[in-house]
Amino acid sequence: LIFDAEISEILAEMENESKHCSILSAKFGITPKDLDTKLSYLLKHNFVSHSCNGDDVTYSVDSKKLAEIIQKFF
Repeated sequence: LIFDAEISEILAEMENESKHCSILSAKFGITPKDLDTKLSYLLKHNFVSHSCNGDDVTYSVDSKKLAEIIQKFF
């Protein structure tokens, strides 16, 4: 899943800083619900985290954990 082209682009967008759901949705042309669905596995396994304040959701990536798993494949 991490190597899926669209997921990789989303993760790269969050690499340096957390991103609001609305920004990611607009940039990738997907609904907030679809974004959450695409990231659900990564959220479940703590590669991505999110914080909610009402309808305002911010996503961030755990770059260290992601780098560790990528190193295992290469």
